[in-house]
Amino acid sequence: MIYITIYSVFGALISRLHGGGFIKGVPKVVRNLLWCIPLACASAYIFYDNGHDWLGIVSAAMATAGFCFIGKTTGHGGGMDLGSYPDVPGDSREIEKLEYLIYPLYGKINVYWYDALLLAITGLSGVSGVVLALCFTQPLAALIVGISGIMKSLAYIIGWKVSDRYATEIGETLTGLFAYAAVACVLWL
Repeated sequence: MIYITIYSVFGALISRLHGGGFIKGVPKVVRNLLWCIPLACASAYIFYDNGHDWLGIVSAAMATAGFCFIGKTTGHGGGMDLGSYPDVPGDSREIEKLEYLIYPLYGKINVYWYDALLLAITGLSGVSGVVLALCFTQPLAALIVGISGIMKSLAYIIGWKVSDRYATEIGETLTGLFAYAAVACVLWL
């Protein structure tokens, strides 16, 4: 249980750092690597634990790192306010990379839920490498980790309910906590 707690707190801290918190000036590429390397190590261990050869283990780690790295670069800035501030995708702000998947819904659903959906999609993309790796070894675990990524929207909903002033910080922290807790449970339960 201690490993799950440590890994979860580590994920929360990495996620907060990734969002620009507590250490200023860290390049985005470094923050993305800090997010994906522990997840890649987890995938490597899962493949090792399931009896895969070194090629499989290294491939799982590299694929996880690549997908999670790319997933973290897709952005979410347009969604993290959950409709609290007027910003129109394509007008007052750029459309996020993955937002194109849901952009046809803009103006057709409430902006709060539009932003929550955007956060869910970007949250899933941030753990996509682990989900992909787990699909080959533990499909149920892949589903659990995928849901933990989707919970990024819940993290920000909680953040906005707790404090308007610190909503982003809470959302970032809980995003990492949820994602890394799910991965830790897959590793140690």
